[in-house]
This record gives sequence, structure tokens and C-alpha cells, in this order.
Amino acid sequence: MNPGKWLSQRFLLAASGLLVLCAGCDPKDWICWAPDGEHAFVQGADDTTWLIDRTGKILGNAADARAWLPDSRRVVAVHAVKPTGWDEYARLLGPDRASKTTKAATSLTDVIQNYHGDWAKFGDSPEYKKWENELVGHTFDADWLTRSVALYLHQTNPKILAPILDASSVSITNLISDIYELSTRSVLPSDPPTERLLVRLPDEIVSVFPSPSGQVLAFAVGEPVRPALYVVPQTTNSSPVMVDEGATEAGWSTDGQDLVYAKTTVPYDLLQKSTQLGTITSRRVCGTNGQVLAKFEDPKDIAGIILGQTSTRVACLPDGRILFATAPIRLPALSSDEPSHLTLFAIRPGATPILESIVHPADISRLPDRVDRFAVSPDKKRASIVDRHGHVSIVSLDTGELLPIQEMNVYSNTDKYTQLIPTWRTTNEVTCLVPISDPSGSTARVEVVLAILNGQKTAISLSWSNAPMKGLLLPSE
Repeated sequence: MNPGKWLSQRFLLAASGLLVLCAGCDPKDWICWAPDGEHAFVQGADDTTWLIDRTGKILGNAADARAWLPDSRRVVAVHAVKPTGWDEYARLLGPDRASKTTKAATSLTDVIQNYHGDWAKFGDSPEYKKWENELVGHTFDADWLTRSVALYLHQTNPKILAPILDASSVSITNLISDIYELSTRSVLPSDPPTERLLVRLPDEIVSVFPSPSGQVLAFAVGEPVRPALYVVPQTTNSSPVMVDEGATEAGWSTDGQDLVYAKTTVPYDLLQKSTQLGTITSRRVCGTNGQVLAKFEDPKDIAGIILGQTSTRVACLPDGRILFATAPIRLPALSSDEPSHLTLFAIRPGATPILESIVHPADISRLPDRVDRFAVSPDKKRASIVDRHGHVSIVSLDTGELLPIQEMNVYSNTDKYTQLIPTWRTTNEVTCLVPISDPSGSTARVEVVLAILNGQKTAISLSWSNAPMKGLLLPSE
């Protein structure tokens, strides 16, 4: 084997092990503060979403909220609704995917009609597996075709599915596709309820990013082969416009003109098997007036990176730097150079982009291990980082200085909890978790606190009920 090829594969496998290790207990943004810091929405483990004030008091429901708009009064929401029928869903799919669905449904009908085994085992049968492998395949969201076929057959030939459903406890409602609706709406109790529907899609909307002015929404969609990034104006009746493929998260430049994101051109199903090469890419999508351009400039690939199974965050800083996390790898290299930690980097764009390490090399091993899920402070001067055990540190994006603010293990069994990404309420106050019996928490469970960077912590979750907190503040069952 070629030594250079062996080293490349060895490094990809090493980085894969590092990133997969990080993915084991993937932390979530389950508390999101409004820009003014007066309210937040909290996503419970039972799909409830509450609106709270700065003290943690629950004010009402913020169902399906994904992001705040700059006015701190409205949110971007993503609803999943069932289609009224195949015709409605087919219009959203478009002619090519609708045709693929009807052909796959005809093929599956033949498989069902010729099946003579135990209907309870139909999904594991060689006949069904062959149909699944040949027609459904393995992509980022290959299951879309199975769900579409279920909807099509349920409407056009419900009897063909009857023996399978009768032998299963699964409802047809759980098998058929959803339609995903992107909207903006008011959530504060003092405001009249208003909602504006912007987008309806047959694929899941996986993340949302309002522009600094709030005039445009960027969002990533889990399309079948690989996710895609789109933009849509918030105030006009316009269709979404694709920005690029292979991206699941994005950051806006401070002037609201450019989107910056991590992307890959390889099929996304390969990311489930090993790490792959990707790029940090930027594309101008809005003009100086904040509105979507009629024609986009070509995207610019700024730097090459290693991508793992989880989304790669990118943030734009006021001085023009682009912040991201990855493993520090250089090829060619010796096997002794295998990475053991993720760290933060910044790129200074320009005619010759400059790559900078945010954290001093001697401090990289002190970083919490989920550097890839960093959160940037409102003034863009600091980033908060958590690890699988709940340790939290603050990193200065100017000096690289580390400030630990939660140094004790929060969870005794990390497999039964979903970690909280430490989100910022103000430039000096971050939301994090403290373990049972912490002086600022309680003796009954893990609690959410607001930690001021000088060390003071104030619990805000003491009044929250236990039921929606399974797996968050209490262990999952």
C-alpha cells in the first residue's frame, strides 16, 4: 500500500474516532435566549416548548420555536403537519420525486402480493429488504421514499397495507410523510397572536438562522441525498432560494450580506461511516439593503476541514474572522501526530486567507471535549464550550484565555441525559447546568443556572415540573 495513502486513511480514522466519541452524547441548544435577554424558550424532552422570563418563570407555550427574531418578540417556528392526501404531498415533492414514489409503490405492491410469510416479520423479510436496498437505498434521508410510498398506497390501495398494519402496533399515521412549515410568529403574552407562513416543504427543516436584521431567514433542509441550505425573505411572498448543498448549519456575516458554512460534496451517508473532507465556504446572498440578491455570486471555499457525523458550527466575528472547530490535522504527517482534541480556529478572509488558532497549543487539552458545539456571546468576544460530563469553560476569542465556570461532573451517567449547550443571556451571563446538591441548585435533580462570569450562579429551573425534564434534568427512563 502507498505510505501516503495509508497515513491519510489512518488520520481520517483517528479523526473519525475523535469525532464519533464526541457524538456519543450530542449536546443540544434546548434553551434559547431572546436577543434582549428578557425571555427564552425551553425545549423539553417531551416535545413541549415553553416560554420563560429571565427568572425561569414559565409564561406559556412557545410551540415549535427554533430561533428568535431580532425584535425579541417573535420567533421562527417549524411545524410538522400531516398532508391532507397524496395530491397535496405530490405537488410539494415535484414531478421527479412523485414519479419515483409511484413506481416504488407499484414495485412494493408486487412484493406484498407475492409474500406468504408472517406479516409481523415482513419488514425483516428478504423480499422487503431487496426492495428497500434496490429502490430506497442509503442516503441522508433515504426513508423519505418509504414514507411517501406509505402515503400513496394508503390513499390509492389501502387494502394492500392492511395485513402489515394489522400485524403491527404501528399506526399508518406514524408511517406516512410529514409536511414541514416554516413561519414567524409572536410569542410574548402581551402581544396579539400573529403568524406568517413562509415555506412548506416535504423534507425536514433541520436548522434556522435569521439574518442580523431579521429580513431574511437561512435554513437547512434534510433533502434525500444531502442537506441543502436555503434563504427566504421574511416579509415578502417569495419562494426559497437554494444557497448550496452539503451544509446543515450556517452563520451570517455581521453586515447580513454573506452566509458562511461548513459543507461537503460527498454523499452524506458516508459521514455515518467515517469522517470526510469538507470546506469552510462563504457566499454572498443579500445586498446592502438586507434583501436577497436576484443572482448569487459563486460560493468561495476558504479552507479545508475534516467533517464528522455531527453538524459543524460556523460563526462570523465583527472583525471579519470566521470561527469554527475541527481537529488540528496536517497531511502528510507521522502517525505520532494523530489528533487527540478538537480546538477552535479562525480564518481571516482576504486575498490570502490567514488561519489562526484561537486557543494556545498548551491549553488545547484543557478544553471541554464538545468544542464543535460552541456558542458565541452576544458581543462576539467569547465562546462557551461544554463537555460530555457538564464541564463548562469560556474562551476569549481575542486572547485565547480559558475561564472554567463549571468544573464538577454534572451527570453520574451521561448516557441517560442530553447535555445542554451553554447559551448566553447577556455578554457576561451564560446558561449551564449544576449537579445535584450544588449550592446554587437543589438536592433532588440537576438544575439550570445563570452563571455570571465572576462566579455567581442563580438557579432558574427550580419551578419546572419533572415530566418534560426526563433526560435533561432527570435521567431518562
